[in-house]
Amino acid sequence: MFTRIGLLEHVGYGNLGDDATVAALMHHIKARRPQASIIGITLNPYDTQKRHGIISYAIRRECKLAPPPPTPENKSTPRVRLKAVLSKYPILFLVLRAVKTVTIRAPRVFFQEFLFLIESFRIAKCLDLLIICGGGQLRDSADGPYKFPSTLFKWVILARLTGARCYFINVGAGPLKTWPARLFLRYALPLADYTSFRDQQSQLTIRQIGFTGTSRVHADCVYGLPLPERTIGRHTLVLTPTSSDNWGASARG
Repeated sequence: MFTRIGLLEHVGYGNLGDDATVAALMHHIKARRPQASIIGITLNPYDTQKRHGIISYAIRRECKLAPPPPTPENKSTPRVRLKAVLSKYPILFLVLRAVKTVTIRAPRVFFQEFLFLIESFRIAKCLDLLIICGGGQLRDSADGPYKFPSTLFKWVILARLTGARCYFINVGAGPLKTWPARLFLRYALPLADYTSFRDQQSQLTIRQIGFTGTSRVHADCVYGLPLPERTIGRHTLVLTPTSSDNWGASARG
């Protein structure tokens, strides 16, 4: 059975529901397969590793490094002065900008993406099962079709190329307003070995874009997270986490 499992979720920046989804799946995997090795594939690998205690990797190339802190622009630098001069000649400025994009930026992005795909292929090759775990991941409202939809498509393709099975577990769908997003998901979902949605509307949304495969509807994964035991005293309310998760809190009255 599956001993090396990857949990793919657009998580890592403080969304409680998404982190609870990951925690719930981890709990149930460990309950059924105590020997399983679990890794995370997320937006913020450092946060996921710290929060959930699992080795984690970047879901996209730009997630490998934190964005640089903003720095005040120095108006005396040669670059700034050159841009100021070129701005007076908009046609020349646009031409030079296009040349820079074609000759420098585009090749650099292509090469970086190629290296990231090789790294991601190696990660997928180490997995027996890739789980796209819950949350509203089948949508293009988060920065367009080339964030969530294309990312899911790439990881599903990598899983199939490396022989790993792929599950979509209780995912939410919509909105899907762009044709590239609908195309990415229409071709990604049939490649999965199992697909379930968290509500009937999500299932209907995906069927409307052309998915005709077998799917099920089950409650959101987060409802599978065990509740902590509650001990109520006269002046103290203590929430004691279960042994399988790190959820808990205490409040004094």
